[in-house]
Amino acid sequence: MEKTPQPIEILKQFSDKDQNSVNVIKRSSDLVESFLSSRGYVSIDTPIIEKTELFIRKASGDISSQLYTFEDPEGVLVSLRPDFTASVIRSLGNKRLLNDKDSLKVCYSGPVFRFFNDDSNFRQFNQVGCEFFGSKSTKADSEVIDLASGSIEKLGLKDIEIRVGHIGVLLDLLSHFDLPSRSKLFLINEFRLVDKSYGLEEILNKAKSQNLLNGNLNFLNELEISVNKTNDIKKIKQELTMNLEKKIDGPLGSRSIEDIRERIIEKIISRTSFEDFNEATIALLGLIELNGSLEKLNKYFKSRNIKTDQLERLENIIEGVSQKDSIVIDLNVTRNLAYYNGMVFDIFYENFDKSITIGGGGRYDELPNNLGYQFNSGALGFAFNIDLISELIEKK
Repeated sequence: MEKTPQPIEILKQFSDKDQNSVNVIKRSSDLVESFLSSRGYVSIDTPIIEKTELFIRKASGDISSQLYTFEDPEGVLVSLRPDFTASVIRSLGNKRLLNDKDSLKVCYSGPVFRFFNDDSNFRQFNQVGCEFFGSKSTKADSEVIDLASGSIEKLGLKDIEIRVGHIGVLLDLLSHFDLPSRSKLFLINEFRLVDKSYGLEEILNKAKSQNLLNGNLNFLNELEISVNKTNDIKKIKQELTMNLEKKIDGPLGSRSIEDIRERIIEKIISRTSFEDFNEATIALLGLIELNGSLEKLNKYFKSRNIKTDQLERLENIIEGVSQKDSIVIDLNVTRNLAYYNGMVFDIFYENFDKSITIGGGGRYDELPNNLGYQFNSGALGFAFNIDLISELIEKK
C-alpha cells in the first residue's frame, strides 16, 4: 500500500494572502501609483531577478546577508531583488535615459525579497515607491518628503510621523576629527542603533572587534606578519602574498588572493587612534539630545567651531515641506546602506504606544556612478512596505 505524501508546508516567514488582502494591497498600490502619476512620475517595471553584483555594488556588500542568491541554469550568480532602486538605475542607465541635462521621475510597485534572520518580518512583501533623478536642490528633497506624506494621506492613514535626518550633517561633524572614511562610515551606521542600552562603551568595543583602532592587530599575527612592519606597505604586501598563498589551498569563490590582500591592507591603513575615535564618538552622541531643534544643532556646531553647509541644507529642506506638522528632525535616521549621502527619512505609524516603520527614503547622488553610469545630477526617492500598510488599513 502506497503511503500518502505529506503536505508541503509554506516557507518560514512567508505568507499566503486571501482575496480580501489581495484586494486591499492592489487598491493601496494603485492609489499611491495614481497619486505619483498625477505628480509627473512615470510607471516602470524591472525583473524580479538580477545579477547579484548589482545589489552588492549598490550597498557595498552590507545587504549580502539578506539576499536570496543562487546560480541560475547558465551558471550566472543571481539574486531576487531586495528593493527596486538599483534595478531602476540599471534599466534607465542601460537605455541611456540617465543624463545630466534632463530630470527623470519614475514610480514602481511589486514584490521584493529579503532574508531576515528573525520572526519579526516577512521575507517577501510588496513595495511601492518612486525615484527622482536630475536635481541636487533642497526643493527636490522637500518634494520627495511631500510625496511620501501625500501618499500616506491618500491611503487614509493618520497618526504618521516622518523623522528626517541628514548624513551630510554627521559627516561635517566627523570631518573635524582625524578619522579614515571606514571609521566614519562605521560610526554613522552605529549611530542609528544608539539608545539607553547602547552607547559609547558598546560602540568602542565593537570598533575594537572590527580592528578599527590602533593596537588591535591579532589578525596579522595569525598570518605571521610582524606588527612592527605595518608602516612598510610594500613589505606587508610581499609578506601577505607569500603567506596567503601558503595558507590558502582551496577555492576562494569570486575573490583572488590579491583581493584578500588589498582588503587586509585597507584594514591596516584605515585604523585610527583610540583618542581620536573616542572624541569623535562622544561628539556624535552629543547630537542625540538636540534632535528636533535646528537652533540647538546650530549652537552645537558653533560651540565646536565646525562649519557645516549641510545643516543649512537640512533647514531649507524642512522649510520647503508643505506638511510640517508630521516632520521631526532626527539625526539617528542614517540607514545601514553605504550609498546615502544627504537627506534620509523614515515614516512611522503610531499605533497605540508602538511606532511601526512603514517606509522611508533619502538622497543617494553617488549611486548611479557606483553602478557604472556617468550621472552626476542628483538622485533620491522613497519606498513603502505596502503589505504592512494594507494590513494596518484592514485593522482600522
